[in-house]
Amino acid sequence: QLREEGNVEGIQQEFERNPRSKYLEHKTIRKYLRQIQQSISAINKQMSAVKGSDMTPQEKRTALDKLIAQRNNIAKYAKTINTDIKKLVEKR
Repeated sequence: QLREEGNVEGIQQEFERNPRSKYLEHKTIRKYLRQIQQSISAINKQMSAVKGSDMTPQEKRTALDKLIAQRNNIAKYAKTINTDIKKLVEKR
């Protein structure tokens, strides 16, 4: 899954060392976007499996609430990355 906040710092350090770095634009950003997409996709598949399972309605609700919370945390992380990248690009 996704690594936490240190990734944003790594992006910032790379950008500060070399502001015109294509590494930042092509490798790092795509890498994190791909990880985010894969994580959300995996959670959506788990949610579908829970919905189609023979769990009780209460068990389903509990499982879905956990998965929704995970998906929301990933979305918040993605927003943080996006905001930080925009700030870095604006400094150009």
